[in-house]
Amino acid sequence: GSRVVSTGRSLRVAVSGDLIGRVLDALGNPMDDGGPIRASAYYPVDNAPPNPLSRTRIKEAFPLGVRAVDGLLTVG
Repeated sequence: GSRVVSTGRSLRVAVSGDLIGRVLDALGNPMDDGGPIRASAYYPVDNAPPNPLSRTRIKEAFPLGVRAVDGLLTVG
């Protein structure tokens, strides 16, 4: 098997404006021919979710096209 070495920190993904329009794998690595992504920041994958009561209200729904999801969740 493969050898596994701990980095001592949780999984993080690179974040920047370079991500717009890019195709990424599950670990945030580019899969298209756009070259490497220059990160302006790194965010942990297991970050705490935002408080839903402190978010702004959704003014316009974004239909996903899946009735089971559209009927139960409001995406916007």
